[in-house]
Amino acid sequence: MERETVSVMEIFTSLQGEGPELGARHLFVRFYGCNRRCVYCDTEAALKLSGPCRIEQTPGRGDFRERPNPLNLEEVAHLILSGSVQAGGIDALTLTGGEPLLYAPFLRELLPLLDHRFPCLLETNGLLSDALQSVLPWIDVVSMDVKIPSATGEAADWEGHRRFLQTGGAKIGYVKTVLSPDVKEDELHLLAELIRSGGCPPLVLQPVSGSERDRSWIERLFDIQAGLREAGIDSVRIIPQVHKLLGVL
Repeated sequence: MERETVSVMEIFTSLQGEGPELGARHLFVRFYGCNRRCVYCDTEAALKLSGPCRIEQTPGRGDFRERPNPLNLEEVAHLILSGSVQAGGIDALTLTGGEPLLYAPFLRELLPLLDHRFPCLLETNGLLSDALQSVLPWIDVVSMDVKIPSATGEAADWEGHRRFLQTGGAKIGYVKTVLSPDVKEDELHLLAELIRSGGCPPLVLQPVSGSERDRSWIERLFDIQAGLREAGIDSVRIIPQVHKLLGVL
C-alpha cells in the first residue's frame, strides 16, 4: 500500500501568539495548502500546494535549513520528536497552516506515533468536520476559526461551522474570529447564535492586524464584547496577534 506523504512548509518553535494559550512555548508544524482565501491571511506562502520545508535549527532563532517536500511519516515524526527542535522544552505541539485538516489521512497515522508526549493543539478554519472526526482522538484542543465575510472577503458558511462545532464537542477549546472595522451587526448576531448552539465555548475576538492602531475601532470592540456577553456568551476576550507585536513567527 502506498504510504501517505505530506507537504510541510515549516517546523519551528515560538510562543503561541493567539488565543487563551497566549505566551506558551509551542512547537509549530505548518502545512502547505488551504481551502480558503481570506484577504487578511498572514501566511500566504502556505496557500501554495508545496515548496521546500524549512526546519528551524535553534528554537526561537529563525535559523532554518531546507529540505525538499513531500515528507513521509517517519521523517515528520522524527523532526517533531528530535531534541533540536524541542530544546528548552515545549508546552504543546500546534498543527497549523494553511489548513492542516486537508491532511487528515496523514495525521491519522502520524499522531499515534507521537504517543501523546505533549498536548496537541489543532488550528483550523473550522469547516472540515469529517476530517476533524477522523483525527479527534489524538487532538487535545481545537482552536476553531469562524470566518466572518466582512473580514475574509469570502462568503460565509455558517452551517459548515455549526457542523464542525458539534463534531468537535468538548475538544473545541475556543472559537476565534478575526474582526475588521467593517464587521456588521447581523454577522455578530449570527456569530452569537452559532456559539450558543455549540455549548458556548470561549470566544476570542482577534482584531485584524494593523487595525489596533485605530482608537475608535478599539472602542467599538469593547462595545462588541459587551454586546456578545449580553447575547449569552459568558467568555469573550479581545486578543491581538502578540507574536507579530514581538516580531517573531
